[in-house]
Amino acid sequence: MCIKNRLSDCNMKTNPGKYLILLMLAGIFTGCEKDFFCGEDKNKGIIIESINPGYCIDNFTDSTFVILSEVQLDSLYEYENCSDAERPEINFNEQTLLGYYVDGGGCDIQFIREVITDESGQRYIYTVKVKACGWCAKLGYSMNWVLVPKLPENWTVEFRTQ
Repeated sequence: MCIKNRLSDCNMKTNPGKYLILLMLAGIFTGCEKDFFCGEDKNKGIIIESINPGYCIDNFTDSTFVILSEVQLDSLYEYENCSDAERPEINFNEQTLLGYYVDGGGCDIQFIREVITDESGQRYIYTVKVKACGWCAKLGYSMNWVLVPKLPENWTVEFRTQ
């Protein structure tokens, strides 16, 4: 209890319980468990859907892919133990498959993928924003495979990271 004429003494007193609670809250919000503030991956723009072409496509020597045909897709599966891999059904007459390898660090990582059209530049612009949550040093990555409407002839794809 503080007396009015000893107000300076009151300010000097500390409550260890308060600091313990603050420390526990900091651990909850910055621990290496899934951070509910990070959210889920999102797709924006002209993206039809995200896909997972399977475990066989894990050779990231190229970090960007523009797959316009079944032949190009099949070439990604041409290595040992992948001849029986389940491939996604893609109608290449109407769709293009884009892949963009991006990584980041944090306890939880959200990839926000957006593809927009740039009519004047005759290109699609594929941007992946990495939202890292928490203070962990865990590395996360995604190939960010998405289906988009068929890339018009003579158009290009520009890849960007935020």
